Amino acid sequence: MLIIEGIEEGIWSAQNENEVLAYKEKFEYEKQQEQALQRDYFGFIERQTLRSGWNFGVGGLLGSYLGNYDSPSRRAGVMLQAERQLNNHFSVRGHFQRTEIGVNRVFLSPLNSADLLLNVYVTPDYQMSPYLAAGAGVMAFDKQYEYLDRQFFPAATFEAGLDY
Repeated sequence: MLIIEGIEEGIWSAQNENEVLAYKEKFEYEKQQEQALQRDYFGFIERQTLRSGWNFGVGGLLGSYLGNYDSPSRRAGVMLQAERQLNNHFSVRGHFQRTEIGVNRVFLSPLNSADLLLNVYVTPDYQMSPYLAAGAGVMAFDKQYEYLDRQFFPAATFEAGLDY
């Protein structure tokens, strides 16, 4: 292909232009055939090593109180995440979140949560895959408040979504 690129850029010329054109057409045809073999029935490319190793992420979130008060305070927060693929379909993911929850003119409290989840990817060989996740963790306030009977609360987490 390097020789054809040189001919196209005018660096050198060929003795027989027809042979060059035939070679180029054959090369392009074989390249298309190779790409077609990588696609499934629907035209998607499968890559078995697409989700492998470690993945790290940072994200934003919006914390809000849901309860009997009618004026919740919505606060931005941050999320840190680490994920390790176990095999093609399964991974273990841990994440930590920090935000504030509260009600306007009543209370405002920093809230932390940490979870450990098992993810299942439905179509792991494709760039976009539905996933399900389940796990357990803990929610914790920075300090013990007088209106709460404890500072730490166990949590169960269930997720469904699309991974891209």
